[in-house]
Amino acid sequence: MSKFSTTPITKEQLEQINVENDELFTKIGMTRNERFFCAGRPVVIFKDITSDSDEIDLDIFTGRIAIKNGGILSTGINPFPCGPARLTIVKWGDDEDQCGYIDCSSTLNGGPAIISLKRVTIGKNVLFGPDVTITDSDEPIDEKLSPEEMAEKIAPVTIEDHAWLGLGATVLKGVTIGHHAVVSANAVVYRDVPPYATAFGNPAWIVPGNPSGEK
Repeated sequence: MSKFSTTPITKEQLEQINVENDELFTKIGMTRNERFFCAGRPVVIFKDITSDSDEIDLDIFTGRIAIKNGGILSTGINPFPCGPARLTIVKWGDDEDQCGYIDCSSTLNGGPAIISLKRVTIGKNVLFGPDVTITDSDEPIDEKLSPEEMAEKIAPVTIEDHAWLGLGATVLKGVTIGHHAVVSANAVVYRDVPPYATAFGNPAWIVPGNPSGEK
């Protein structure tokens, strides 16, 4: 018996997937850095709740996802259960800022789910455990609400440089995760986590950190 096993995908299949990914990212106008890479097949979802049409106008969502550093890992080769990266952008009003935007400067690995109706900003060198969820709105999205009512349920999320989001962590609307902060496994964060602090539990409670490293 082999000591190791991997997802049964050949180099040729992976290359074909990446060709298809590149065509998709170009079609949706996704901003990519010159060193961008994508392993596996992420899921990109666009939803326009202002329209009754089943057809999506991609022009509305052009440039709404920006990967400014690193790439996306969605190969499924992980010792922990995780799916592909899922990036969801929702348009909920007619104004420019009534549509989601994902601005990421880190590699998305571990199959994170990011849902944006406003703005999710991810800094540099952010680490993701498997199955992280980040959302800048209350869920589920109620399509019957007016734009004014929707605005009360939406607030941008910021993950600052060098933060670490553990396995199964959930970051809710309006939260800022400070630089070098840690969100522990399965924590549900509903308020800001200061730099160098650690968030535990559901709902998360905060343990201050010590930037100097002294005990």
